[in-house]
Amino acid sequence: MLTKYILSRSNEILSVGEGWDDLAAKHGGPVASEVIGRPLFDFVAGAETVSYLNAIFFSCRRSGQSFTDVQRVDYNGTLRFFEMTIVPRTRGELEVSHLLVDQRQVPSPVGLRTAAAATKTKCTVCCRSRRQGVWLALEVNLFKAENSVDYVVCPDCRARASTQIAQTTLAG
Repeated sequence: MLTKYILSRSNEILSVGEGWDDLAAKHGGPVASEVIGRPLFDFVAGAETVSYLNAIFFSCRRSGQSFTDVQRVDYNGTLRFFEMTIVPRTRGELEVSHLLVDQRQVPSPVGLRTAAAATKTKCTVCCRSRRQGVWLALEVNLFKAENSVDYVVCPDCRARASTQIAQTTLAG
């Protein structure tokens, strides 16, 4: 599974890749006509996530270098890992792609939901959850009501992106 879209210099979605509408229908997401012409950040949860992506986008545009990272996106009891690649284009545009590189089913989170009821902070990149100041890598998504989750970028994911940005800055 590969999802692609092109962003303008101001991060508006200019176009989407082939098969977008089929994936949207399968996963309950917005179809192409609902995203084209809108800011990407209309579809991104959490101010920290917006800041994280803005830093990456700025670095790609400034250095002319691509950025690649792995992101975990869980769906319907399936852990899915995508390789996100951002490639600078002309006029400040960016081509963003998300390639599925691994997925696996996980058991039902029986008994875990109560134990993690206080856990409402989740890393947008790796899906780890913060509980009492500790980041936990859980094999299940504990949050039924996704809109009640505070999406952030954990320190490890932020450090990994910062390192890659620093390396591209030195190379560019």
